[in-house]
Parts: sequence; C-alpha cells; structure tokens
Amino acid sequence: MGVRVVNRNPLILLIPILIDAVKFITFYMGYVYHFLPGLEPTTGIEAGKDFYRVIPRIPPTIEDVLTIEWMPMADRALTYAPEIIALLVISIIISAFFKGSYLGMLRLAVKDEKVVVKDLFENGKYYFVRFFVLWTVLALVNILFAYFALITQSMVFIIVVSLVVMFYILLEYSIVIEDLTLINAIARAPQVLASSFIRFAGLFIIAVVINWLLSMVVNAAGTAVLILGILLTAYINTVIIAAVIEMYLNFLLRESGTA
Repeated sequence: MGVRVVNRNPLILLIPILIDAVKFITFYMGYVYHFLPGLEPTTGIEAGKDFYRVIPRIPPTIEDVLTIEWMPMADRALTYAPEIIALLVISIIISAFFKGSYLGMLRLAVKDEKVVVKDLFENGKYYFVRFFVLWTVLALVNILFAYFALITQSMVFIIVVSLVVMFYILLEYSIVIEDLTLINAIARAPQVLASSFIRFAGLFIIAVVINWLLSMVVNAAGTAVLILGILLTAYINTVIIAAVIEMYLNFLLRESGTA
C-alpha cells in the first residue's frame, strides 16, 4: 500500500529531499558563514560512526541512517549560544510547517486523494500552530532531559523516559489523522498504540530493520553516496510512514465498527 501511495504522489518526496538538501548546503558546505559568522560546521559527515536503527522521523531525513554533526554543541555550546538558539527557533518554525504539510499530504494520498502543490501550503498552515507548540515544548524537554541525565547518570532514569517516549510515538499522527488538538492528541496517541499494539509494533520493528540495513550501506559509503542516500531514505521511509497512516486509519474503522 505504502509503495503505491508514494509512487502515485511523488510530490510528497520533495519535502524530505529539499529539507535535507537545504540543511546540507547551509551547514555542511559552510554557507552558514554568510548569516552567522560565529558558527562553524565541525567534522561534517562521520561515516560508519553509528548505526541509528531508528523509527523514521517526520519528515524522513538522511540523519535517520547517517551520523552527521551539523553544528558545534557540547564543548562550544555556550560560546555559540545565541547562534544555536537562533538556529533552533528557525528549525522549529520550518519543522512545524513541513511536518503538517508532509503528514497532511500523506493522509490525503493514503485515502486515495491526489495531492497537489496547494495541499503542501494548506496543510502546513492548518497544522502549524499545533506542531510549533509541540516542538517548542519538546525542545525544552530535551534540554531538561539531557541536563538530568548528565546529573543523575542513571540508566533507570533514561530507560523510564525512553519507555514514556515510546508510548507517544503516534502523537504527531494523531494530530493530523484525527485532527486533534495537542492536548487531546497527548491523551489519544497512547490509547491508539495500546489498542493495536501488536500491529504497530510489528510495523515499527520492520522499519527499524530496514533503516538499520540502509544505515549500513550509507555509513559504509559515506559522502560517496550522500545524494543517493537522501533519495533512498526519503522514499523508503515515506513508504513506511504511509503504512503507519494506513494502519492508523484501519484502526479507526475497526473502532467505529465499519471495518
């Protein structure tokens, strides 16, 4: 199903491909100097350092399968704090718009509706506030998590937080598929996952395996296949995300008794 959806609506692939392309040009090629001269890209692509084995992000990114250090953090975070904060805010704004665009267009495509350029802008605007608030909160939570993890150095703390995060893996899907407010989506996402856990878990395990295999290929080749890696990651993970949306919609049909 996912393959057919993506093949019929290749316009959707432009979102992850363009985001990765812009990110690559801006940071890795050093064009960021024209805007923020104090911020320097560091080691760039580190082929073979890590195999992420992750669930596809929304939208998918080459960082799902390849370790890329876009900007200095850790040892130079305080030195470049204003620049990093500025980039974080810009990133959240862009991400909020395109998350809504991407998921909204895929939802239409899975329901056998042909997507057009207008859908990109309409969905981006429609879901923007919800995703902006969500990712602003998540950015703050990530900072607090990193701080407490560093202070406590407790594996129990990290495991507990990871389990909580797992139960909200469908949060972004709930916002778009059921057109929920952020508060309602927070309540709904774990309920949907728990109600159809085996189905979703099976699909996510397949996604992890596929991304792991893809990461081995891309990490081994490094910069030599960066463009191909971006294209492959965008296509394969969009197919996976389309399958998640279809599974979610099928759950709603079963729940309503119309399946």
